[in-house]
Amino acid sequence: MNAAAWISLASLGGFILLQTTVIAFAMGRLFQRVSTVEKGHDGVAAMSSDMAAMKSDIRHMTRSIDELKAALTPAPSSRRRSAG
Repeated sequence: MNAAAWISLASLGGFILLQTTVIAFAMGRLFQRVSTVEKGHDGVAAMSSDMAAMKSDIRHMTRSIDELKAALTPAPSSRRRSAG
């Protein structure tokens, strides 16, 4: 093998080593974040209570919209009935 082949092989090896290092670092950070969330459980509990509050708010908004639709729906008048 000539020098160019050795340089290419060394570059490829260096690139694979760099990629392995980057992936290992990312996996370590991900593990660290997951461990933090698992230890605290505060994020999960807060998210659950926020979701319950949102569902309650959505139910309330739906009822308000239904009431508004009912209030804005025109009542059938005698003119409409006789014109038909």
